[in-house]
Amino acid sequence: MYKQIKYIVDENGETKEVILPIKLWKKMVLDKENNKIIVFDKKKLSQYFGKIMLKVDPLKYQTAIRNEWR
Repeated sequence: MYKQIKYIVDENGETKEVILPIKLWKKMVLDKENNKIIVFDKKKLSQYFGKIMLKVDPLKYQTAIRNEWR
């Protein structure tokens, strides 16, 4: 997939650091709940695309809710 990933190892052969291509770095996100890194694939995300049908104008609703506190 990404052949340019470089691993920095110490004298014991343990991986200490990784150098990544910028394209891969920009796709990565840390999942704070599981402490794992997620790489987003736009093709896989497309299955979640869609639109929301709202009965109320969101800006009017937002204004009305904010006015409740006055």
